[in-house]
Amino acid sequence: KLMTFPGLYVDVDEFNVRRPGLSDVAVRQAMDYGFDRQALVHGFFDDKVDVPDSLIPEALTYWYDPRIQHYPYDPAKARAILDAARWKVGPDGIRRKGNTRLSFELLLNQGSSLITDEMLMWVADMRDIGIDLKLRLIDFASLSARTYTGKYDIVVDSRGGIVDPDLTTILASSQVPPNGANTTGYADPIVDRDLKLGLVTIDPAKRRAYYDEMQRELAKTLPLMPQYGRFAATAYAPRLYLDPKTTLQSPLGYYNVEDWRFTK
Repeated sequence: KLMTFPGLYVDVDEFNVRRPGLSDVAVRQAMDYGFDRQALVHGFFDDKVDVPDSLIPEALTYWYDPRIQHYPYDPAKARAILDAARWKVGPDGIRRKGNTRLSFELLLNQGSSLITDEMLMWVADMRDIGIDLKLRLIDFASLSARTYTGKYDIVVDSRGGIVDPDLTTILASSQVPPNGANTTGYADPIVDRDLKLGLVTIDPAKRRAYYDEMQRELAKTLPLMPQYGRFAATAYAPRLYLDPKTTLQSPLGYYNVEDWRFTK
């Protein structure tokens, strides 16, 4: 038997919003519209994962807000956004404004051919709308060091793994390293307010309203761009009884083993 679980993780591209070019929300939105994420999950995951637009996964149905801005693949719209923001295509096919050229280093942890191939798709998609991404694979220690010191343009990462919607440590303006894990340098007064009130509000409905607003603001400003969600699966013998209500997705193969039993 095969038991599948909705994913609690979202793979993301993190933008250093302090970098020229990436500091422009129009550029970040165009990069999302210009990335064919549906083709990615079809080709690499056989359509078994979702294409999210929120950092809160759809598996958290109570906290996920479906009203957020969505980014279907639309390269024509991506080009129109860049044109309207006055990022003009240069003779080399890459857009620029003044002295700023839309050329960025994309940092990726070495060792995964799958993720490398995924990002090569993004590189090709970005070239098609006039943005140059230079893929660079480095070891994880170096990747972390550069991320937490702000010495990067774009980095591939994943977020999630928890069932609470609080994202203070990665989004609050007070959490820029060394104070926390807001490695993008993102600062938004609406998100700051919602995160602060979400932590001190006890009533679930009122708390959800803050996180709904937070998700809508994040979907517009895109400090982190969701790529795809994840799913987990467990294969087990038919005579082994597992209760889906108590068996959670976990990297540990024997989660809740004390509750397992054999059917007669």
